[in-house]
Amino acid sequence: MIRILHIAPDEKFIPFVQKLFDEIYPGNNRFRITLQPGKSHLKFAESNEYSNSINSHYWFSRFLRDDLNWCDCLIIHYLHFKSAVPVLLAPSRVTVIWSSWGRDYQNFLYQSERELVLDRTLTLYRQTQKSRGWFRMVQVKLRRIVRYMAYLLVLNRLLRSSVSRVDYFSSPINNDFHKLQEKLKYFKASYIQLNYGDVSVWCKGLKLSPRNDILVGNSSAPENNHVEIFSLLRNSNLMERKIIVPLVYGDSDFAKQVETLGKSIFGENFVSICKFIPLEEYNDLVSGCSVVIFNHIRQQAVGNALTAICGGARVYFNPESVVYKYFKDMGAHIYTIPEEGFNEEALAPLSQTQKEENRKVVEQYSGCTVVRNNVVKLAETVGKSSKKYKMR
Repeated sequence: MIRILHIAPDEKFIPFVQKLFDEIYPGNNRFRITLQPGKSHLKFAESNEYSNSINSHYWFSRFLRDDLNWCDCLIIHYLHFKSAVPVLLAPSRVTVIWSSWGRDYQNFLYQSERELVLDRTLTLYRQTQKSRGWFRMVQVKLRRIVRYMAYLLVLNRLLRSSVSRVDYFSSPINNDFHKLQEKLKYFKASYIQLNYGDVSVWCKGLKLSPRNDILVGNSSAPENNHVEIFSLLRNSNLMERKIIVPLVYGDSDFAKQVETLGKSIFGENFVSICKFIPLEEYNDLVSGCSVVIFNHIRQQAVGNALTAICGGARVYFNPESVVYKYFKDMGAHIYTIPEEGFNEEALAPLSQTQKEENRKVVEQYSGCTVVRNNVVKLAETVGKSSKKYKMR
């Protein structure tokens, strides 16, 4: 039985991964969880004899060395410059898996925010930066310059070296894997699929609802391109529909600007979500949305998209979205955002047949058996490639 060391941030889908791996390989997993900024204890991940939080001292400690000597496989759930350290320190016999979440390889594929943020949203975002006051604006710009110089001089080299050490790569969907291969000549990993949820997660709390609301985006990050969607919806016949906009994660100052703009356009029909709510409660909210719009260009909000597709919503994506291309190729009834705006037909609910076929697509991608088999396949693959495993 292989032994797996997991290094992951304390995020809401990590408990699913902990439970899944521990059920399949009990006693053969160690989870080292990085705390959220400003937190002294774990918020989402479970803590037990095989799982505990780590701080900055861990990266160059004997505890890390002990973990690396113990394991056959190292899985990095979301790669950053700190988690690049164990990748580089891992003995050559250890199989390294980079399980990406999309955001952690963005800088490898995109050089500027202009590639991901559309003009109107970018204008509002820059106004937000200016409204922070000259001292804060200078502070932010200086911080960006320092980070960029650090990235060029140290972090970029560290990340490049760690990426070249990776044996297997996973992401929510595999479309970007081929882009990374083309962009990074030193990236020699093979693809393997890991999931951070199955239909029991995406569909938890979903129920039949008479509501007919519209959900826009998944966070306050400018990559949601809210302003362009608001501009398209303002000329639509929305009747009593609510415009629901999650703004929990991302830039809090920008979230306020988006909220102000939304209320000025849609009045009381604009509903912002500015505080974290449990997954089941969020899914219940999605249940009341017959239309869901994701205007991201890069791979983002895959879990939210799965919930919306599974819940029977008519889901729209930016035409450049790799998420759209992936699930469209799987046969999902999903759509690109109409340039001319959302007319009555564009806001109409899906047929019952379309909803059922979409549910089958989600089952095909992340059914309980599919997700479980992906973990079994991972262990079998690592077992064949691990020198230490072969020697036992």
